Amino acid sequence: AVEDCEGECGGAAVVDECGVCGGDGSSCDDGGDCASDVCLSFSDNGDGTMDINMVNAVPVAGFQFEFDGIEIGEASGGSAASAGFLFSNNATTVISFSLMGTTIPAGDGLLCTVGYTGDFSSACATNAVISDDIGGSLAADVGDFACGGGDVAGCTDDTACNFNADATVDDG
Repeated sequence: AVEDCEGECGGAAVVDECGVCGGDGSSCDDGGDCASDVCLSFSDNGDGTMDINMVNAVPVAGFQFEFDGIEIGEASGGSAASAGFLFSNNATTVISFSLMGTTIPAGDGLLCTVGYTGDFSSACATNAVISDDIGGSLAADVGDFACGGGDVAGCTDDTACNFNADATVDDG
């Protein structure tokens, strides 16, 4: 007999599509309609820090976020730290990447935690840039934390030479 993923001889436990032994496939569901390569959510921890969570369909080699409405403190932790990424920030921007070329594998979880001062309810993210392993830009969705809100017109065909990763509505 063969051991299953729980180590039980002859057991029936299998690894689901999310990589969870005995899982039901729900742990990798982003719970939304995000169709981008990378979907981000920002949540206030109530202690002067926010968590940035990421659902990424492809490996991520680096990221940069600019914030309006708050002043940024230290950024750390999450899958970025686990991948050996270095963090650099100033009062408005967080940048993180690996000098060794490592990537964050496709998945779902905490990207990093960012300290801030100011009113989180008036904060928003702008100019979010997520990079793949060759330095290309990945389509990213920051959801309702995007500055300005509303639709961004542009080319949504990712095979076109005028592709706009920030576009939410195809302008033809």
